[in-house]
Amino acid sequence: MKKGLLFTIIVLLCSLSGQFATELYLPSMPSMAKYFKVHISQIQLTITSYVLGVSIGSFIFGYASDKLGRLRIVFPCLLLSVASCIMCCVASSINFLLFSRFIQGIGLGGVTVIARSIIRDVSSSRTEFAKFASLLGTASAVVIALAPVLGGYVEQYLFWRINFIFLFIFTFILAWLCRFKLEETNLKIGKLEFVSMFEEYWNIIKNQQFLLYNILSSLTLAGVMAYQTVSSFLLQTVIGLGPAEFGYTSVVITAAIIIGSVLNTKVVERRGLDNMLQFGIVLFIIAGVIYVLCGYFNYIGVLQIIIPMMIFSFASGIIYPNASSGALCLITEHAGTAASIYNCFQMIGATFGSWLVSIITNKNQLPLGFMFLFIGLVGLVIHYKILLKFSQIG
Repeated sequence: MKKGLLFTIIVLLCSLSGQFATELYLPSMPSMAKYFKVHISQIQLTITSYVLGVSIGSFIFGYASDKLGRLRIVFPCLLLSVASCIMCCVASSINFLLFSRFIQGIGLGGVTVIARSIIRDVSSSRTEFAKFASLLGTASAVVIALAPVLGGYVEQYLFWRINFIFLFIFTFILAWLCRFKLEETNLKIGKLEFVSMFEEYWNIIKNQQFLLYNILSSLTLAGVMAYQTVSSFLLQTVIGLGPAEFGYTSVVITAAIIIGSVLNTKVVERRGLDNMLQFGIVLFIIAGVIYVLCGYFNYIGVLQIIIPMMIFSFASGIIYPNASSGALCLITEHAGTAASIYNCFQMIGATFGSWLVSIITNKNQLPLGFMFLFIGLVGLVIHYKILLKFSQIG
C-alpha cells in the first residue's frame, strides 16, 4: 500500500469519526437526562437513532461512491455531519436531539463506509487488508480512547453541549482535509443507476461467505454498542464514578482493543484468518460467562464491569479486521457497494444491541452477560459454517 502519511491520517480520521461522535458525550448522558427531564433510557436512544442513521447512510453512499467516486460523496456527507452538529448543539427537546443524531448518523455513515471502501481500493489481498485494518484499528483506538476522557472533563467543568461544538470543529476540519488533500482511489467511475444498484446489492448479499463474515462482525458491534449504551448508567449511576473517572475507564478498554489488533497483525499470517476468528469467539463466551455469574450474584463493581469488557474488547480487536477482510476481499469489484452492505449490516446489529439494552431494566451487568453469551454461541455456529463453506469450495 504505497500511500503517504497524510493519506493514512485522513482515512484514519474518516474511519473513526463515527465512533468519536458517540463516545465523546457518553459521560454526559446522566446530566442530559436531567436537563431534558427524561429517563436515561431516552437519552440512550440517541445512540440507537444515530446508528440507525448510520445504517441508512452506509446503504446509500457506498454504492454512490462506486459510481461517482469517493471524493464526490465523502465531502457532502461531511457537510451534512457539520450541520447536524449544530442541530445537536442547539436542541431544545429530546425529540429534536434524537432527530439531529439520526441526521448525524446518515452523514457519518457515508464517511465511514467510504473510508472502508478506500482501504479496499488500495489493498491487494485479504491478508494485506486485515493487516492494514488491524493497524488502522489500533491507531483509531488510541484516538477514540481520548474521546470519553475529553467528554468527562467537558461534563465536569463545562456543559454537555460543548461536546457537540468539539464534534463540529472535528468534522469541519475533516471536511476541509477531504476536499483539498485526499486523492481519488476509485479508478472505475461510471454512471449512477438505481436499478443496477439493487441488482448489485442482491448479488453481493447472495454470497453466503460474505454474509456469514458480515453477521459475525455485526454481532460483535452489537455487543460493543450495548456496553456503550449502558456503561454510563452502570459506572456512574449505579457504582458512583464521576464523569472524568468514567472517561478514563474507556482507556483500559481501548488498550485491550489495541492489544488484540496488534496481536492479530503479528499472528494472522501464521495462524490464519479463520483460526483467529475462532479464538476471538471463544473469548466472547468467556466474557459473557463472567458477566452472567457476577450479575446473577449481584456482584457489581468497577472491576466486575471493566474486566469482562476488556476481554470482549480484546477479542473485538481480533474479530473486526479478520471479519471485514474475509468479507470484503471476496468482492473483487464494486468495493463501495460491498462496504455499504457490510456497514449497513453492522449498524443494524449496533441498533439492535443499543435498543435491546435500552428497553431492559439494567440493575447490573446480567443483561450484558446474556447478550455476550448469545453472540459467542451464534459466532461459533457462523464460524463452523464458514469453514464448511470453504471445504465445499475446495
